[in-house]
Amino acid sequence: EITSDIDPMGGHLSHFAFHQVRPTIIKAHEAKLDLDDLPEMANVDSASTQYARFQKGWKSEMQLVEALNHAEIEKGANGAANSDTKKQATPRIFRVIRPLTVSLMLPAVALFAANSALLYAGPAIIQRLLQNLVREQICRDTNPSDACDDERWKGYAFAGALCAVRVVGALMLTHSEWLMTRSALRIRGALMCALYHKCLRLASLAKTSTGQVQTLMANDSQIFVMVAPVLNQAWAAPLQIIICCVWLAFLVGPALVVGIALLFCFIPLQAKIMGKLFARRAAQLKLTDERVKLSNEMLQGIRIIKLSGWEETIKAKLEKVRNKELVEIKAQRKISAIFSTMLVAQPIFMAVGTFCVYAALGNDMEAATVITALALLQQLRFPVAFLPFAIIQIGNLKISLNRVSRFLLNAELPTREHPEPKVAVSASLPADKKDVEVVVKASALDVEAPELPPVAPSPRTSETLSPAVSNISLHG
Repeated sequence: EITSDIDPMGGHLSHFAFHQVRPTIIKAHEAKLDLDDLPEMANVDSASTQYARFQKGWKSEMQLVEALNHAEIEKGANGAANSDTKKQATPRIFRVIRPLTVSLMLPAVALFAANSALLYAGPAIIQRLLQNLVREQICRDTNPSDACDDERWKGYAFAGALCAVRVVGALMLTHSEWLMTRSALRIRGALMCALYHKCLRLASLAKTSTGQVQTLMANDSQIFVMVAPVLNQAWAAPLQIIICCVWLAFLVGPALVVGIALLFCFIPLQAKIMGKLFARRAAQLKLTDERVKLSNEMLQGIRIIKLSGWEETIKAKLEKVRNKELVEIKAQRKISAIFSTMLVAQPIFMAVGTFCVYAALGNDMEAATVITALALLQQLRFPVAFLPFAIIQIGNLKISLNRVSRFLLNAELPTREHPEPKVAVSASLPADKKDVEVVVKASALDVEAPELPPVAPSPRTSETLSPAVSNISLHG
């Protein structure tokens, strides 16, 4: 890990526009990047730092769970009613990983909230701009002179404000997503270190397998990076839907009831599709673990398989598991395609139904009203589309957290404290010299001896080849 004590992304106004990565981007267009070309990572983001914090939090969580279970046992011993039917408390890994990212997620949530507010400034500015254009057109129709040009500057001001709102909102959204991704990378680094450390200390593989370990490393720890960009939609999307619906009610009146009715007609169908998607996902993960386990066992015993001629048998077994996994993946893709089509078509049905009823009620299709309503309906499309997707990803995140937590609860090998080895060596020297004592501790060699005078070389005979060191004693 290449780390730095200074956060490379904070402390300067130019960092708001990601100016510090501009040289890296330019060099990436010219040649292939090396490790030395990348910006330094802050020490606080390093995997070793985050794993130390995770380990400390996990120990505290285990102590808390142990204390709660001990209290429940004492209540049962004192005759508390129905105490034996209560389930034992289990550690919640979410409470452990939350302190790792709270310093980043809070600014990310604030930036995303500010961007959401600026998103609705766009339709408001468009409405005022169109109203100003209509007034100027009416003024020109009633008064052909140049008196109507005095209000033209407002149109330019509205256009500039619309551009500024879009630019600032884009920067806020980008920084919010960057902070969320940075949080996810912290969690992924800590979890991968924890999983690797756990693998080194597992007592047995009775409750797990090598395939499960690889899936935890490759998929379950990566799910945080996939969830991070859409996590804020889980709380922001309902608020955005409510704001859009209230605003549309002021614009189109009772005609919005048809659009909302169409929106709610899709909800039960979406919930059913998401339930099937969750079930297919869980089944696919089990088959993936089994396939990876078989592949590892095949590679470890490839010599025996070749010697015994079991190639076709192992191949058939692997293909059977893989075919089952492909069936689940194919079903997931079909369900996802139906779900995506429904999400894209839902706002279109709302717009068509709303304006058909609005026109049928005898209302005038004014430009300021129609275009603003269309902008709001277009704005409504994203929260309606991303809310179910965010719920799906949060469900996958919950499944992954449960899998990681169960793996970390597996039994470990007992720890042993090894004393530091000490080797004392005494050598026979001439009478005027003291004994030499050599002490070896761990990997360090400490020799304390007087400086000996140089000895002239002598012919190599059987007498000179006798051992020069005697009385060797080992302690510890």
